[in-house]
Amino acid sequence: MKKFTNFLSKTRNEIVFSISFVVVLFLLFLPFCSLPFENETISISFLDGLMGNEVLINGTIYKLINTSILLWCGLISLILSELLILFSAFFKDKKIKLTFNSLALFFVIINLFIYMLSGYLVVPFDLSALSNPNFYPGTANPFGVLVTIFDLIMLLVCFSNIFNFKKYTIQEICETAILVALAVVLDQFGKIQIQANGGSISFSALPLFIIAIRYGAFKGFIASGFIFGFLTCLLDGYGFQTFPFDYLIALSGYGLVGTFYNFAKRFYQNVEDERVFKRKQFVFSLIAVILAGIPVMLIRYIGHMIDGALIYNYGFIDNLIYQSTYVPGAVWVSIAGMCVLLEPIIIINRIFPVKEKKVEENE
Repeated sequence: MKKFTNFLSKTRNEIVFSISFVVVLFLLFLPFCSLPFENETISISFLDGLMGNEVLINGTIYKLINTSILLWCGLISLILSELLILFSAFFKDKKIKLTFNSLALFFVIINLFIYMLSGYLVVPFDLSALSNPNFYPGTANPFGVLVTIFDLIMLLVCFSNIFNFKKYTIQEICETAILVALAVVLDQFGKIQIQANGGSISFSALPLFIIAIRYGAFKGFIASGFIFGFLTCLLDGYGFQTFPFDYLIALSGYGLVGTFYNFAKRFYQNVEDERVFKRKQFVFSLIAVILAGIPVMLIRYIGHMIDGALIYNYGFIDNLIYQSTYVPGAVWVSIAGMCVLLEPIIIINRIFPVKEKKVEENE
């Protein structure tokens, strides 16, 4: 009995993950899309979409081939995440566990994106030929809401397992909370609104860049994509269906500033002369921050343009023009601010270095 209790204690996260996985599998028997059309609502079951079956709408037959490919990608990702979590429970090596849980997190995010938005994707993927003015895009059923809830539970399990190895110190938690709060304030009250339906320029990315520089790309991604992205998604009020691409993906590139900043260290870390060291540290760090602005901007473009195409049905050119009115400004204003504050941040890092909480290999 004691061995069984110890086993449950050690594998409780994996058990919670597996229960959520089974629940999601049962949810696949629900309708995943409702199509309001004239005086009726056409409901499409998940299994019909998965198998690429035919749908009769107003006397016309539509075959759900593209929807089938999309749903299969989501289902395969879901199964792979479960297998990775189960396999990780049988390994004691922490690096293997971290790798498996990181991959599981990646596949759960894919499943979350696909299944949360699946009700909206049927129309652009397979029913775009419908031009009736009384036809509206697919609306979310309980399927999308429930899958999102249990996928988020699975995400939390992955994060819990990952943070067993990527420890947060009290200092990191406090600094991250303060800087994310500052980013939210700048985003909500210090922005220049460019578009009426979303799109603004502000210095909100600046505190998030500082997190990435202080604590690295992974923790920068958590702070910007998940925490800041989730909070601003709720405050902006455009609906949670916009979160995956307009917030999580679009803002996830902010962590790359930390990657570029840390990469630049190899060009000056072995310099012995203190004056030369400080000069090279500033120059190479400045170059790294400026170069990081390119992938940060591209990732924001990708996230916003995918969301614009799927949720708002923008064409590519119209979408590109719309996003170009604010994305470059939003990124490069904060990059410019980062360059101005770079010297003080380097001094802060020197005086208050980050002390990582290490996890023993055989813990």
